[in-house]
Amino acid sequence: MRRYGRLRGDDIESICDGPDLWVDDAQQLSAGALGLRVEWAHLPGLSVYVFRYGAALRIATECVADGVILNLCLASDSAPRIGPSSIDEADVHFQSRTDHLDDSVPERTEVLAVHVDASLARELGWSDERPAVVRGCIGANRGLVAASRRALEVCARLAGPSDGDHGVALALRDSILARLGDVLAACGTPRQAASDERPVRRAYDLVLSTEEIDAAAPADARPSVPELAAHLDVSQSTLHRAFERWTGMPPARYLGVRRLHRFRRALLAEVPVRGAITRAAIASGYDHLGRLSADYRRHFGESPSATLDRVTRSVGP
Repeated sequence: MRRYGRLRGDDIESICDGPDLWVDDAQQLSAGALGLRVEWAHLPGLSVYVFRYGAALRIATECVADGVILNLCLASDSAPRIGPSSIDEADVHFQSRTDHLDDSVPERTEVLAVHVDASLARELGWSDERPAVVRGCIGANRGLVAASRRALEVCARLAGPSDGDHGVALALRDSILARLGDVLAACGTPRQAASDERPVRRAYDLVLSTEEIDAAAPADARPSVPELAAHLDVSQSTLHRAFERWTGMPPARYLGVRRLHRFRRALLAEVPVRGAITRAAIASGYDHLGRLSADYRRHFGESPSATLDRVTRSVGP
């Protein structure tokens, strides 16, 4: 069976609307339209996606199936396209249903994702002892990108009421698998990969701990950045570096964006009646509605009342 599709969306909620994206939580870190564009094709035992993000994001996903996932950055503000002078790094996850992934995506980024079912990966003899990061395999990555784009082009052309030729689907799948095998063969050792990831994991843990402290604090007694650093027993510079690495912004700004998302989710869950905005604001820890409304409009490109109007239209009379 082969399925092909596209998704476009400018609201943060649209990121959860695509097939098999498994998104548990998403936060838009930069202001303006989301600019999400997704194109995907499902082949026998394998799926290929191309994601394009206009805004900077932080995305948390819960894995719902066993298998292999490769995410390769094709382009970003700092890397116009894959090549010797740009990003040449792919995250490879030999995932299980219990895995939780958390990624930060810069503005105007394009990512290729290839998902291989566990049964097919085992059939190919791919071990789950592979490292999580692939580096220095530009040629192999280019081959994988070319094969994946070819699969998307063919599936788009053949999309329709019929699933098309099963033999074509298998040929496209095998072409991608061959290139993916080249990428996996270019991996370093698991020990080297684990060593590389320790600073990243430390930064991530600091961000999570800071989020928990901020979420638990009352609105009128939120800790300052110096207080947060002291509570976590790290220097302010260490905390700033952790947030810059994971979110691309300093702690105070990121925590403010996170609170805006908390308010937006509360607003979307409200029954659209008088006082709904105030109730959502109080539930989200805000005590100054005028400043909240201005910050909300600047970040999401619409007022809280406009968001609530969309809830009203979806509920109907």
